[in-house]
Amino acid sequence: MVTHDENGNGRMDRFLGMIPTEGYGLSNDPAVTGSPAFADSAFPVMGDTSIVVPLHY
Repeated sequence: MVTHDENGNGRMDRFLGMIPTEGYGLSNDPAVTGSPAFADSAFPVMGDTSIVVPLHY
């Protein structure tokens, strides 16, 4: 998981304790409606590996 800590407070801010109010992204960009499953974001690492993680706002 990647977060964009826009206000620099060291955590992901959430509306009503659930809905992110700052940018976030997960590897493989799975569609989530709650906590994501590890398997949905897992990817193999073989040597030098790079991935692109789109951020959602």
